[in-house]
Amino acid sequence: MYSTRAIKWQHLFFVFLVVLLGTALELYYNQKIRQAQLEEKLESLNVLTAKVIAQAKEDLLIRYGGITQHYLNEPYLVRLIEALDREALYKALVEDYALMQKTNPSLQIMHFVDTQNVTLLRMHQSQQFGDNLSELRPIMAHVNRTKEATHAFEAGKNGLTYRITLPLITPDGRHLGVLEFGVEPRYFAERIAAFSSVRSQLLIRSDTLGIHPEGAHPHLQVGAFSVIHPDAFFEGVVDRIDWSVGKQEIAYEGRSYLIDTELALNNYRGEEVAKLLLAQDVSDFVRQSAERFRLMNFTSITLSIALMIMLYLVFTSYTRKIDRSYKEIARLSRNSQRLSVENVKLSQKAHVDPLTHCHNRTHFNDYIEATIQSGRGAVIFFDIDHFKQINDHYGHDQGDRVLRSIADTVRDHLREEDYFARWGGEEFVIVMAHGTAVQAKRKAEELRKVIEARPVVDGIALTCSFGVAQIKKGDTVHTLIERVDALLYRAKNEGRNRVCI
Repeated sequence: MYSTRAIKWQHLFFVFLVVLLGTALELYYNQKIRQAQLEEKLESLNVLTAKVIAQAKEDLLIRYGGITQHYLNEPYLVRLIEALDREALYKALVEDYALMQKTNPSLQIMHFVDTQNVTLLRMHQSQQFGDNLSELRPIMAHVNRTKEATHAFEAGKNGLTYRITLPLITPDGRHLGVLEFGVEPRYFAERIAAFSSVRSQLLIRSDTLGIHPEGAHPHLQVGAFSVIHPDAFFEGVVDRIDWSVGKQEIAYEGRSYLIDTELALNNYRGEEVAKLLLAQDVSDFVRQSAERFRLMNFTSITLSIALMIMLYLVFTSYTRKIDRSYKEIARLSRNSQRLSVENVKLSQKAHVDPLTHCHNRTHFNDYIEATIQSGRGAVIFFDIDHFKQINDHYGHDQGDRVLRSIADTVRDHLREEDYFARWGGEEFVIVMAHGTAVQAKRKAEELRKVIEARPVVDGIALTCSFGVAQIKKGDTVHTLIERVDALLYRAKNEGRNRVCI
C-alpha cells in the first residue's frame, strides 16, 4: 500500500512540476509577445515614415520641375536669364515666389545660378548676388556639369534644406544655368506628423555645418550630431536614448514613447548629413497591452492551479492515454495547418501574376463578368510604349524590372476599390467599377503624366499609351475588350504616350 502511494506521489510531483514550468514559460512568452508587438509598431513607424518621405520628395520634384519647365517655355523669362537682368527677373517672378511660399510655407529658397555657378538671383535674398558657389555648394556645380536634375539635402548659407536643383535648358537645347528650390526639413516632419502623429527633431552632423548660419554657435551635441532649434520634449528625453540602438522604447514623465534614431537625411552623394529623430507616444497601447497581459497571466496561473487540483484527483494510469491524445491532436493540427497553407498558395498562384503581383488574366475574366452584368463602370487598357525595344536592347531581366516598376507606380496611384490586373506581356487593365468614362480618362491622364515624369528606371525613360471605354449594357467580355483594345491601338498609332476614349 505504501509503495503504491509513493509511486502515485512521484507521478503527481512530476506532473505538477511540468505544469509549473509550463506556466512560467507561458508568462515568459506573454512578455515576449508584448515586446514583439512593440517592435512591430517600431518597424511600422520606420516603414511609414520612409514611405511618406519618399512620396514627399517625389511630390516636390514633380511640383518644382513643372514650374521650372513652365519658366523655360516663357521666351520673356528666358531672355531675362540670358541677359543676366536680375532686377527685371525678380520683378517678373516675385508674385510667383510669394504664391509658392503661400502654397508651401516650408519653401525657403528660390535661387538662379549661371553656368559658372555664380549667383544670378536669390528670390529669398535679392540683394545677395554675384557669389561663386563652386566650392560651397557642390550640388549646384554637379547639376551645371551634368545638366541633370538632382535633389538631396545640403547645407548652405540659409541652413540645411532639401534642394531640388534643376538645370535650365531651353526647349532648343541652350543651357542657361541652374534653378534651385530649397525646402526646410520641417516640411517632411509635418508630412510625417500628419500621417501618424509623430514628433521629430532635426539633428545635423556637426562636421557638415560649414556655412550653415548656425554653424558658429554652440549647440547641444548628440554624438556626431548637433541639435538645431531643440524641441523642449527632445531636450528632456535625449539623455534617456541609447544611441547605439536604432529603435527603442523609453519612459518619460509617466508616458511611453517609441524612439527611432535611424531616419537618415542624405546629400546627393548618398552621404548622411542629418537625421530626423522620431518619437511616437504609445502610452495607451502600452497600458492596454499591460492590462491584457496581466489578465492573460492571471488566467494562466488560475488555470494551472485548477489543472493541478484536477490532476491530483485523476488516476495516474490515464496520464499516458492523455499524452497520446494530445500528440494525435497536435499531429492533426499540423496537418490541417499545412493543408491550409498549401490551399492559400494554390489560390494565390491561380489568381496573382507572380512578376508584378497584380491580378492575372484568369482572375480578371472572373471579375469582369460580374462587373459587366452590373452595367456600370469603366475600363482603362494600357501598355508600355516600345517595350519590345527595351527587351531587345536591355534584356528580359531589365524588361521584368520595368514591368514591376510600372505596376508599383500605377498601384500607388489607385484607390482601394479600383481593380488592377496584368492582361499579358506589357499590357495592363484597370477597372473602375463605379466610375464613368470621364473619370477613367482623368485617372488615365494622371497615370500617364506620373509615369512620364517619374525618375527613369536604370536609365530607361518610360511612357505608356491608354485606351478608355465605358461598360455598356449588353457588353460581353469580348466586345468590351475589343472596344478598349481598339482605343489603345489608336493611341499608339497617333504617336503613343496619350489617352484615347
